[in-house]
Amino acid sequence: MVSIGLGLVLLLCLVSVALGWRRLLSIGFASLIVLAVLFPGGIATRLMLSALQDPVARRDAPPWCDRNTLILLGGGSLVVPRDGVEPSVFGLARIETAARAYRACKETEAVCTLLVAGGDPAARGRSEAEVYGEHLAALGVPPADLLLETRSRNTFENARLTRETLDESDMGQPYLITSATHMRRADLYFRHFGIGAQWLPANYVESIFWPPNLGLNLALADAAAHEYLGLIRYRVYNALDWNPPPIPVVEAPCR
Repeated sequence: MVSIGLGLVLLLCLVSVALGWRRLLSIGFASLIVLAVLFPGGIATRLMLSALQDPVARRDAPPWCDRNTLILLGGGSLVVPRDGVEPSVFGLARIETAARAYRACKETEAVCTLLVAGGDPAARGRSEAEVYGEHLAALGVPPADLLLETRSRNTFENARLTRETLDESDMGQPYLITSATHMRRADLYFRHFGIGAQWLPANYVESIFWPPNLGLNLALADAAAHEYLGLIRYRVYNALDWNPPPIPVVEAPCR
């Protein structure tokens, strides 16, 4: 999204050169420099990421209850030659966090269920839930404690279909596992469907000021902008009554 904005400003500069519009060229060129410093340069990118990640980082580690459901959200997949469909880099970080959290939960002798939510939005041929579930099984999570939600194509559907998959009386305390940048939006969507989960962030990212990594900073700015757009879109859809009616969150005591 940020990269699209930079591309449009660059296009404006090229059109101004072709048509001889010097004043517009000056404005466009100055805007291009400012945007390049703020986003590929890493300054604005760092601020955008901090606003998303800092509230997540300040949360204390949640306690385990007698009955717990860990909800792992898919983070993408890719086709690897000869190896088939594999989790993305973000997906691997979430899987590792989920496996550690599951082991910590089981050490308390509590009931621990791990639900993996993710369909096949990129048409890889296999759902993210299936691919992630195999990796979790290889890391020691028994199939009896795994639930797979294989139909969702985005975070809002993750929340809606997770609500349908889980019987509320058997859910116990829900825990949400996703990337730190994604946690606020995911939590907002899940609360819309009555799931008030504890946060278990999987991975944090940051921009690099010096030596500036222009490609990385721009990619992170795009990722952060996607999260902010999702937060705004949710509120717009609510105002227009395009979202289904929200379900009240019932905060059950941790027993």
